[in-house]
Amino acid sequence: MTREELKDALLNRDFDRAQSLISAWGEAISRSMKAASGSAERYRILEDAQSFVEQHLYLARIVRAHIATELQSNSASFLYSNTELEQPRWRVRG
Repeated sequence: MTREELKDALLNRDFDRAQSLISAWGEAISRSMKAASGSAERYRILEDAQSFVEQHLYLARIVRAHIATELQSNSASFLYSNTELEQPRWRVRG
């Protein structure tokens, strides 16, 4: 798994693929930590993993914000274009 693959999956909103890539990445980190020769190397691996997670978490938040904005925009235009959905809330009595 490369970092670019995960970035592309998030940007393309392919969340199923992103989830499987994250799982594979976690397993690779675990293997790297077990294979590390000393605590300094394990600490470096941990810092690299933390940086990676922070960067991609920010990216996921940005993608989520874009999705929410699109959903709100689509909902507003759908309601605007379909006036039959609007129910009158007042009546004139004579």
